[in-house]
Amino acid sequence: MAFPVSIERIREAEADIGARFPETYAKAMMEDNGGVLRKGRQQWWLHPIKDFSDKKRIKRTCNHVLHETNGRREYGGFPENGVEIAGNGGGDALVLCHSDGQFSDELFFFDHEKLQLKKLNIRFGDMKKERG
Repeated sequence: MAFPVSIERIREAEADIGARFPETYAKAMMEDNGGVLRKGRQQWWLHPIKDFSDKKRIKRTCNHVLHETNGRREYGGFPENGVEIAGNGGGDALVLCHSDGQFSDELFFFDHEKLQLKKLNIRFGDMKKERG
């Protein structure tokens, strides 16, 4: 089950990445650090923001966005300016990309078989977020 995350943890993640998250994403994660995104029949499980403030949160956030992004980069083809925010359970990922220190809220699809990134015609704020 997901839980809130503080703005301090979000800012720490942003500092580790070197870019600010879009406001829609940061607010959604502050309310519920994780959860599920839905758009039509598509379902994506959001990776939480790293939160090491107590043992329970450490366990619940071990698959945080930075961990998942770094693991994805080991296989190649993943953009240096991207961060994996969600997975579909089949190996594919939803990605946010940044430039000049700011993430856009435009979503990208990373195909794990082709190792290719494709821009989607949807923004994070347009997805329906549910508790995880």
